Amino acid sequence: MSINDLRSKVIGKAEEKAKKIREDAERKAKEIVESAKEEYLRRYKRVKEAALSELRAQEFRKYASRVMELNKELLETKQKLIKEIIDEAKEGLTHLPPEVRKESLKKLLNEALSTGVIKESFIAEVLDNDKEIFKEVVDDLGLSSRLIKIEPLDESRLGGVLIMDPEGFFVVDNTYSTRLERALSILYSKVDKEVFKG
Repeated sequence: MSINDLRSKVIGKAEEKAKKIREDAERKAKEIVESAKEEYLRRYKRVKEAALSELRAQEFRKYASRVMELNKELLETKQKLIKEIIDEAKEGLTHLPPEVRKESLKKLLNEALSTGVIKESFIAEVLDNDKEIFKEVVDDLGLSSRLIKIEPLDESRLGGVLIMDPEGFFVVDNTYSTRLERALSILYSKVDKEVFKG
């Protein structure tokens, strides 16, 4: 073998080795780049998910806060509406015309006596302004012999009648304020259903 052949052979082997080293280096570089790219994408995805999660949490907090504000406003509106209805009812009850007041007292007294709680004679409480009207009602109903006395009803009761047995053990409260209180639960329910679709 000649020196040129030997030299060609060594150069060929060196080129072959260099080519293999270069291919290995390119492959390793591609693997490193691919690994770095995958790591970057994983980190990017984590950061993106964390940012989205935080954004969702912020938006949910804003939403929940607004819902709470709206619920508070709704509750305040309900309370205001019901207060206005109650105030209007109280105002109407205190300014009933005498003939309407008489019919109302007659109905309330009949209802109170029909409960059967008060068997015979009774004491009645009515507003001072209603005393004369109530006496007429008692006369009209033929109950004068059962009525022991009429006492003043507290003004906060708005009117109506409260009756009790002579000993004061049994009481039937058929005053406007008590009836209004009973009606409140119905009123709350109706306001919820009709106005606020609750």
